[in-house]
Amino acid sequence: MSPPQSLPFNPPKATTSRTGHVLNARNIRICHININSITSSDRLDELNNFTKTNNTDILMLTETKLDSNIHPILYRVDDFQAPFTQHRNRHGGGIAIYSHNTISATRVRELEMEEEECIWIKIKIKSVTFLACCIYLPPNLNLEHTQDFLTKLTESILAAPPFFNFGTRRPKRRQHISKF
Repeated sequence: MSPPQSLPFNPPKATTSRTGHVLNARNIRICHININSITSSDRLDELNNFTKTNNTDILMLTETKLDSNIHPILYRVDDFQAPFTQHRNRHGGGIAIYSHNTISATRVRELEMEEEECIWIKIKIKSVTFLACCIYLPPNLNLEHTQDFLTKLTESILAAPPFFNFGTRRPKRRQHISKF
């Protein structure tokens, strides 16, 4: 498999959102939209307005209907890095994950399944690292294919190296565990 894809990232001195609050792993805003063609009339303007209004940090899109013939400038979202994309492999389809310019995100290809529409990313905010995934399964999927997908998904997660790093936390001196 190819190594994880990294976008150039120059983090600001303090990780802050557009409203000025300090961004941490507890208040990150992840949003999913079934966009049904990101290049349709006014879609990009609607997305830019949506992400600003909702202070979105990670934006996941399904049914982007992107392919290699569509130039990336046509699906750029203001204040977000270039998206991680998986172009459609059939009529419709296609997925994308955008991360805000203040967030460090790296694609994790070793968790992705070639025959499915899915993208995994590793997000790092201060000392916390976690995974996020965008998956699209078409509505006409039969039960056998769905079960096969869930088995492959479980296997790929279990076979992956550990990506989680929740930092270190020291307990207060007088803190004791007495009851649960």
